[in-house]
This record gives sequence, C-alpha cells and structure tokens, in this order.
Amino acid sequence: MAADQKANERAYVGLKAAILSGDLRLRQRLDIEKLAQRFEVSATPVRQALAILAFERLVSVHSSRIYHVAFWSEAELHHLYAWRGDLARLALQTYQPSPFVQPDEDPRDYVASYARVMAHIEVSANPELHRCTRGVDDRLHAALRVEIEVLQDAAKEMRALLALLRHGGPPLRAALRRFFRRRADASARIRALAHARALPRNGD
Repeated sequence: MAADQKANERAYVGLKAAILSGDLRLRQRLDIEKLAQRFEVSATPVRQALAILAFERLVSVHSSRIYHVAFWSEAELHHLYAWRGDLARLALQTYQPSPFVQPDEDPRDYVASYARVMAHIEVSANPELHRCTRGVDDRLHAALRVEIEVLQDAAKEMRALLALLRHGGPPLRAALRRFFRRRADASARIRALAHARALPRNGD
C-alpha cells in the first residue's frame, strides 16, 4: 500500500511539474505508457494522476480517454486573469502592509517574483482563498512565462507593486486592479505567444 501511494505521488508530482515547467507543452498529447516509463511507475498511477490533473484543469480529456495538456481559449484566459484579480483584491482585506524582503533568488525571474508578491499579499488570507489562488496560478503558469515578452514593461509593473507593499491601502488596490485588467485585455496576444512557444521544435 505504501509503495502504491509513493508511485501515485511520484506520477502526480512529476507530471504536474513537467506541465508547469513547459517540459510538457500546451496541447501536447500525453501518452500513458511513455509517462509510466518516464516516472518509473505502472500505467495505473499515471491514469490516476491524469484524472486529478484533469479535475485541476491542467489536463483536458477528449474522446476515447485521450489526454492533452490543457490550453485555454482566449475567453477562458481572460476570465482567469479577471478572477485572479478578484482573488488578489479579496486578499487585501486581511493584508497588513509590510515591506517586501527580496530573497537571494534572481530578481529578473518574473514568474518567481509574481509568485512571491502574491504570496506576500495573501500571507494572512483565508486558507480557502489560498487554495483558489494556487489553482488559478497553476492554470496561468504558461501565460505568466510569456507576459514579460507581450507586455514590455511587465517587470516595471512588478517593481511598482513591490514598492506599494510597504503602505498598502488604495494605491496598492488600484495597482492590482490595473495589473490584472491589463493582462485580461492582452489575453489574445498572450495566448498567441504561449501557443507559439509550445509548438514542437525541429527534431522534437
């Protein structure tokens, strides 16, 4: 039983990490047997992992139980950004303004900076809100990776949010509203670039 649990966890954690990193590309078909070999498990843990990831909407299921890495429509991506903005503003209700301490990690890593800023804002938030934000951010991960290319001053926006964390209040609330609204408005361009980045390269 313990061995089965470890196999299930290894398949789920490994598969999810491969999706979030982009190693498994948007819209890529997921071959159960190849994934089982990759994670050194049987097909059953892979199927269970795919079922969970389909529930989390990181994987889409087509007819005859064919799985692909999920890829949002333009409308879905727009709604995800809008919902993420709503969640961030909900978190502000319990946010206690405090300076943000920049960790030793590379500050040029836009996706990591985004995650740290949002975690700082949500540190005192309801645990259920945390679960929602993690799920939405997982689904947005491929979009976050290309935002900085579509929105040329995205890094500048992130630095502005960092500066506002110290005082919070209406300026931070307004900045968050602009931050997510701008990304929702750019959904078509973000989606197009994410799709282009996910196209197989020569020799793949």
